[in-house]
Amino acid sequence: ALLHPRRPQADILAQPFVCLGRTLQGIPFGSRQLTDIFFLIASTDDAGHLHVLARLSRLLSSDGFTQLIRDAESPAELHAEIIKREADLLAGGS
Repeated sequence: ALLHPRRPQADILAQPFVCLGRTLQGIPFGSRQLTDIFFLIASTDDAGHLHVLARLSRLLSSDGFTQLIRDAESPAELHAEIIKREADLLAGGS
């Protein structure tokens, strides 16, 4: 799930951020399937908001990305894998 306020929050945020949450068991969230991966996107401007949504959408549609999130054993491991996967996508890989 990509949770994102519709309007940028420049007045209440010092800087934009993205948080990732993962549940061990899925929870009901907007569809018949249970959801176990959540991203919270908090932006300070429209351009940044759209840029983050596009990048996350691209990552989430890449092969094996959601399983990579589910299989990560630590936040540090997951962060490194996300950085690597994003660099691969930007370089034109899959």
